[in-house]
Amino acid sequence: MMYYISGEQYQAVKQVMKALGINSIPSIKNLDPDEVLENISLCRQTGLDAELQLQIVEVRVKKLVDEYNELDDAYQFERLEKQGQMQDMEVFSGYYCYALLERHMFDFDYASFGFTSFEDFISIVGAVVCNYQNRDFNESEFSWETAIGDQVFQNGYCRETHGDFRFIQYDVTPREQTSVFGDVTRLFRPQYNKIYAYHSVEISWFATLLRYSIETQTPARCLEHYSEFCNELLDGKPVSDWRNRFDYMSEYLLEAPIADIQESMSQHVLHKEYDGYVRMHLDGDQLVMLPAGVRFCPNDLEYLIKGLHLACRDGFGRTVIEGLIAFYTEQQSNYLTLFNEFTKATHDEK
Repeated sequence: MMYYISGEQYQAVKQVMKALGINSIPSIKNLDPDEVLENISLCRQTGLDAELQLQIVEVRVKKLVDEYNELDDAYQFERLEKQGQMQDMEVFSGYYCYALLERHMFDFDYASFGFTSFEDFISIVGAVVCNYQNRDFNESEFSWETAIGDQVFQNGYCRETHGDFRFIQYDVTPREQTSVFGDVTRLFRPQYNKIYAYHSVEISWFATLLRYSIETQTPARCLEHYSEFCNELLDGKPVSDWRNRFDYMSEYLLEAPIADIQESMSQHVLHKEYDGYVRMHLDGDQLVMLPAGVRFCPNDLEYLIKGLHLACRDGFGRTVIEGLIAFYTEQQSNYLTLFNEFTKATHDEK
């Protein structure tokens, strides 16, 4: 993710494209900023009544051209150092917006689509184009947002070239900042934390999620109608025979308490890619992954389980969805017994 774009902002851009009959986002490989400047001159010659917008983009694209010329003479290290700034200039100048909308961007009724200013319009459209150019095949299309305290996170499982387990969490807490051209903007590059685990840990992770469900007394709707849920995921195809027995540790984790955040050790771990472990602890009702820094709340549980099944179905890792289904089918009765026992024990304490 280069820039965070809210669902509302993304839908606004899609509506703009629909209004203009644009069906897809183009590649910008063949776009030249000098070409944009030439077209601004042509727009003026044809009497386009949008001088302020033309001037804003013209001034900014000229600065972009100057920056490009400076980079041509810079060392590789300096070019890399400026990479973030260059993308900001490409987005906030209107250069990326022009790649999508061309001359329509100058006289478009952006306010009717919820944009607060011309600068807001060209930057958000540009960010959508930029994100498309830099989209990561490894990131899941299934993602969700959740609020924990005063922070908002966007979460998703990821692909990995070697089939290792990956999960990414972006901090997308709404914020305003100043762009390279001095605009107050809603666009920002989110910081993120990532879980790097090794090999087939998906069933162990599923067991930990079930234990988290027990200890926070959070039922997952998809588990209440598990057969229907899996049937929908597999589009009615029969579940193939799962011949590889899952490891005993997964069964053990279902019954093992999750360690408190104050404890240095935890039985709930995922093997890291090179050495060590990702440890899971409870911080109140939050599940915290250390040292990754990723954290979840009970509202995430449904998405975590659904997303895990989707990731296994779609081949994100080395564990197929049949492995998850076999594990839960065998352990469902045990899970429900533990859930109800925890409910009773909690009630008795009160």
